Amino acid sequence: MQTVEDDLRTLAERFRVRSLAFDPWQARQMRQSLAADGLPVVEFPMRTGNLSEPTKELGAAMLAGRVRHQGNPVLDWCLGNVVGHYDARGNVYPRKARPEQKIDAAMALIMPLGRATSDSTAEGCISDFLAHPLVM
Repeated sequence: MQTVEDDLRTLAERFRVRSLAFDPWQARQMRQSLAADGLPVVEFPMRTGNLSEPTKELGAAMLAGRVRHQGNPVLDWCLGNVVGHYDARGNVYPRKARPEQKIDAAMALIMPLGRATSDSTAEGCISDFLAHPLVM
């Protein structure tokens, strides 16, 4: 059976991976294993400061029709389950309304958006990527 780690290693062979963002909660073993193989792993804690701007960007991209995928029903379901929780400063944190409403696939979009917008060494910019996304 193929594991997430195997999938990440396979993708890293096909693409130039700049970073693999990990929520440090319950992912340390996988992060250490991938780092030992030379993959560029980066901790990405689930904090409002890390999630607000990429969540806003994903919402704007969705409203503008810039998010395209191959009809993945799990991604559609997870995106539909995201509820933005706003704080007094206008920051937004993605949440789910009920425990059975999973948002994992949506978070898998938000985290790399967060990495891309915080990486000052990246070529191009996040707007270029969203205007011309890689569709697999």
